[in-house]
Amino acid sequence: MKGKRRPEYLYLSLISGLIGVIAVIMMAIIMLPCSSGPSLITSEKDIIARAAEFVPVDKELALSRIEGGMYSMSDYLISVFESPAYLSRGDEDNDFAGAVRYVVYGDDNTDEVLKIIDRLKDRSRMAVISDMAGDVRLRFKATGKITTSSGERPEDVVITEDFARDKRILMGISKASGSMKYSGKDIRADILLDGELCHGYLTREDDPAAEGAYSIAWDTSEARPGDHDIKLILRTGNGNSGVVDGGMIDIPEFDTISNDRVYEGVLPAGESASWYRLNCENRDAYINFIAPTGDIKVSMYDMFGNHIGTNDNARLENEALRGKAQDVAKASEQTGIAGLSNCFFVRVEPGTYCPADHDNIEYMMVQSAEVAYYNGTYMAVVEKTDELLRLVDSELNTYEDEPGDVKLLPINGALVKLDILSAEDESKHNIWPVFKPEICDYAYYMESEAPVKITADAFEGYAASVEIEPKVGDNGVLKLSHGLNNIRITVRSFNGETNKYTICILCGSDDSDFYKNTLSKFPESYYSGLLLLHLVHPEYVFTCYDTGIDYRDALAVEDSGGRSLATNTYNPTYVRPESRIYDAPDWMAVKTEVVNYYLDPRNFLTLERVFMFERQSFNPAYHTLDGIKSMIKGSFMDTDEYDYAAAIYDAAETSGVSPYLLASRILQEMGYYGQSDLATGTVQGYEGYYNYYNIGSYASTSEGGPVLNGAKYARWGNDPDKMEITDKEKSYMLPWDSIYKAITGGALWIAAGYIDNGQDTLYFQKFDVVNNGTTNYDHQYAGYIMMAYSEGYRYYKSYLNTDQLNNTFEFVIPVYRNMPAEFGVAP
Repeated sequence: MKGKRRPEYLYLSLISGLIGVIAVIMMAIIMLPCSSGPSLITSEKDIIARAAEFVPVDKELALSRIEGGMYSMSDYLISVFESPAYLSRGDEDNDFAGAVRYVVYGDDNTDEVLKIIDRLKDRSRMAVISDMAGDVRLRFKATGKITTSSGERPEDVVITEDFARDKRILMGISKASGSMKYSGKDIRADILLDGELCHGYLTREDDPAAEGAYSIAWDTSEARPGDHDIKLILRTGNGNSGVVDGGMIDIPEFDTISNDRVYEGVLPAGESASWYRLNCENRDAYINFIAPTGDIKVSMYDMFGNHIGTNDNARLENEALRGKAQDVAKASEQTGIAGLSNCFFVRVEPGTYCPADHDNIEYMMVQSAEVAYYNGTYMAVVEKTDELLRLVDSELNTYEDEPGDVKLLPINGALVKLDILSAEDESKHNIWPVFKPEICDYAYYMESEAPVKITADAFEGYAASVEIEPKVGDNGVLKLSHGLNNIRITVRSFNGETNKYTICILCGSDDSDFYKNTLSKFPESYYSGLLLLHLVHPEYVFTCYDTGIDYRDALAVEDSGGRSLATNTYNPTYVRPESRIYDAPDWMAVKTEVVNYYLDPRNFLTLERVFMFERQSFNPAYHTLDGIKSMIKGSFMDTDEYDYAAAIYDAAETSGVSPYLLASRILQEMGYYGQSDLATGTVQGYEGYYNYYNIGSYASTSEGGPVLNGAKYARWGNDPDKMEITDKEKSYMLPWDSIYKAITGGALWIAAGYIDNGQDTLYFQKFDVVNNGTTNYDHQYAGYIMMAYSEGYRYYKSYLNTDQLNNTFEFVIPVYRNMPAEFGVAP
């Protein structure tokens, strides 16, 4: 039958077509590249997306890596559920089971979740993840070796001492400790800081009696400065973990400082703290805060951030921090952290008297045991012997000098505060002199015995110890007895050195009749100073000179015109800004408070300054040639070209004036290096004429000024215009055309004009308040306000250097009417 197909051919055709389609599909499967891993279908992408709900990840990156065969789905899910971000949740098994069920299947079927929980009894979390993913696709199973046993889970994890012990501020090697229940060995500790993992060093007590005690160390230098959220994660090899929330912490930003260096530090305006880090290598820590511009408080911490101590000396006082060298090897052994260093951490804060809205507070930081003030700046003392000091400044310049020529700051073993208070009302007794750390001897007079309280604070604060004898009572009260009471205060410094202070309190009269014969002749405000001098040198004689002048009147006169001067170059804080220049180059009138200080005799009843009151008559018993040589050593008169010392001694014998006055006066008037042309006889037009005491060198605005006037006097005397020397002036050996005649003749002039006139002390030569029948204030040797002060100190140094301080000296000390109640504090 043509044109028709039989039914069996139709069936055969359909079967053949179906076989062809199947063949094509199989061929496509066969031709899939085996090396590219499984191709994900939509439901598998959803697994990645759901996992990202628990731990933020780059889904596209995870997708590409699974597609690329870098890891399987189980590997990926294990990394998610083992990540710090997930572990920090602290999920128990039931929470974990629900999370895994949701991620893998997209539901929270209760029955299935219960099955997972049951499976976790025998299988580790990693194994459960691999099993569940493998149930979806065989190739989803984990590719690496995993722990399958459920193992033990850290339980009852407790932190008994957390990382943040000091106001949640962390530094150095921070440690936490606590207890937990876990008997396995495969456990580690990590720190989760703002979701980022930091390595922790876990140590556990092997002793069963320790009941699961553990400690964790963490090197905080890994973290950036600032506020952080911190968690502690304890996890085992099978994926079990324990998490403890550590709360918020603060890691400061540190500036690094070094040993034997000087730094300029600052506490910025309004800031609460500045932080520093010092690696002391194998040495003790010494940090000194010098010349702060505001009140600061300083604290030191060890390598573990443990607080060592805090010092807060009042107001603008210097501060010091000290710390013993740490056992770095032991610390590394205890923590498991290699490469530790002997580091200390320092915090600088506003002090007690500093306002919250303070300006920048600047200070010098000196990292050495001793601090020197040398060449006008503070330096670290990096080497100290009996013969040499080696110093380093802030620019790393090195200096070497003899100890006697370098000023060391009183820090080690020094007091920063010493007060004697009334036990009744805690009012302050004004010991003499006004307390300074470098002064060790004090005195005080009381009319009758009364209990007192003693406050003595060491400069090094917590790093030093202070012992008071006699022992004070539990309430800090010391009972005094009638007569002389000696109080001894011993300060033991951080480095073991000791320093002793003494306070002598006289209650009423004494057994030696010093009160009867001397003190009673003076106003009571003089007693403490005179008592101190008497106790140190009982051979000294003190004569009271009643000026009969009201102190206020004397102050008013000495504070007028050009009577009291200083140079703006060397004493800029002393001079009046509005003052005119009275003498070249910049001699100006000083402020009232400066005049007041140098006029008040009570301010100078100290061993170093009392010699401004020494009677100036020549005494061969203690005025010696060696003493003169000591005074002029290093000056222009210390030369082989002329024997100035012998000339001065001869002048003293001839005039009856103290040779120390003469030597000191020459240095005062000519300059230490003989800067005046009158010292070398080189004044133009008057060559060969000398005037060592500046006699007749009155201030003048004419050309040549006082130097020219002094040269004229050396040639012609008081009236150079007449060019005639009077008989009286001839008795002063004028003209002074040789060094000898100028020194001796000038001494005779001083004797006639001052010593023989009753102005026989340096004080009376500066302040003419002597009752000698002449008008007060008109016969004053110099305008320089510090003349008596500075020359008297030269006397003291000369006596000290020649071992003459124990000789018998007479000091004539003036007394005024209506003297001010307050004194003793330099302007």
